[in-house]
Amino acid sequence: MATSNEIMFNCFVLLLLMAFSNAQSDVLAQGQEITPGSTLISAMATFSLGFYSPSLLNNSYIAIWYQSDPLNPVWIANRNFAFPRDFGTPCLTIDGNGSLKIVPKEGKGRNEYNFSLFEVGEPTNSSAILLDNGNFVLCVLNPDGSIKRQLWQSFDHPTDTLLPGMKLGINHKTGSIWSITSRRGDYSVLSGSFTLTVNPNNTNQLLILHRGSIFWTSGNWQDGRFEFSEELSNINNQEFVLFQLPNHNKGLIEVQTFLRLGNDGKLVGRNWDSKVECPYFENELFEPKNVSEVGCVGRMQHKVPECRNPPKQYSTSQRFGNMEGNGLRFGESENLTIYDCEKNCISSCDCIAFSSTNEEGTGCEMWNVGATFIPVEGGKRIIWSLEVTEGKGKKKTLSFGCLMNDIYELQTLIRLNGSTAIRKTRRDSEHQNFLQELGIPTIMNKQRRDIRNSELQFFSFRSVVSTTNNFADNCKLGEGGFGPVYKNWYQN
Repeated sequence: MATSNEIMFNCFVLLLLMAFSNAQSDVLAQGQEITPGSTLISAMATFSLGFYSPSLLNNSYIAIWYQSDPLNPVWIANRNFAFPRDFGTPCLTIDGNGSLKIVPKEGKGRNEYNFSLFEVGEPTNSSAILLDNGNFVLCVLNPDGSIKRQLWQSFDHPTDTLLPGMKLGINHKTGSIWSITSRRGDYSVLSGSFTLTVNPNNTNQLLILHRGSIFWTSGNWQDGRFEFSEELSNINNQEFVLFQLPNHNKGLIEVQTFLRLGNDGKLVGRNWDSKVECPYFENELFEPKNVSEVGCVGRMQHKVPECRNPPKQYSTSQRFGNMEGNGLRFGESENLTIYDCEKNCISSCDCIAFSSTNEEGTGCEMWNVGATFIPVEGGKRIIWSLEVTEGKGKKKTLSFGCLMNDIYELQTLIRLNGSTAIRKTRRDSEHQNFLQELGIPTIMNKQRRDIRNSELQFFSFRSVVSTTNNFADNCKLGEGGFGPVYKNWYQN
């Protein structure tokens, strides 16, 4: 027989559960709104839906996340159409016609922003529900509130994460392809440069594509599994070919299961044993750690330049700040990720640092040897520096200071700019390396410290000043993209 204390305790728990169920809802009815600070919570409190703002950005997105992990969304509705913070208060709603939209609740953006997740053709009595598998479904309801038919679901529009029940594959009737696409960066949810999709030429195979080129392959589906991946199930019929994650949830215990494609092409997840981490270059030191990494075929298309070949290895580190002077900028208006920027830097022997050109992670700016790093406490811009390890673990950091600064001095003399002096104490070995990079054969005479058999001549700064009459205007021939050009005469 239950004691009075047990009865009181059970009543208290029941009251808490009733209060919680009344305070939270998994349904968005027609005319209702979701605004920042309010959420939908699935029936078993596994998933939440609400507005999400990534770090460093002032934009808002409708997202779904595991209730226990709100900082890492598994689905984002408007990833490429962010709601700007200065447009007022964002609002997810079902309008009078039954369409599911993100609109400004108030503010100047009311006439400037309107993002439709689903637009109905005629007025419809519809509601949206967040299911316990993470699927957000827009339905037409019967007069009694039961579901009449489904109009739209988030599982048909995955972003960078695959949940159990989501699909990877192709619909043979409509030609639709279900795939996931990486983010653009750690602080950006925009579509990036990697896509996990079914091979359109071989629907029994999955591929990771980097800008349309094969980066990784699952191998063929045979004997109930992929050659290089063991975790996905398969549905193959005349209508569609689908690959799905198994569901590890048992009973009331939440087990987070997902597969996520990173902005660097890595395929990782919870309850996913076959992690995929492929190198970009063919001659990087690489040893497959599991059967999945045997599928890293894309690296065969790219070679590390000789200047960075093994036994040299390289890694990147990040810090907040700026670089003195402007670097080489490109791809500012393109879908260029920090991963792409890093590979461009590694491919350039002189590059020691790189960064995105804006907060959304797009564009690329690279700095060569001689550039100086300026730390900024509390800064927002991340500068990545390249570090090289030579031999057996000896680390040599390519500093942002004056390492190999003489490259620029040599270029200055060739252009006869005269703005930077060449130090007479420069080592002959450095001259040799510079001339070899320029493709000019040289023979070093170590005793006389002279460069022979070369058409390139070296002059002191003093002699350049003397022969141009201190860079007088009457000695100036003109001016081009590299600066002023002067005439001078030298005696042999």
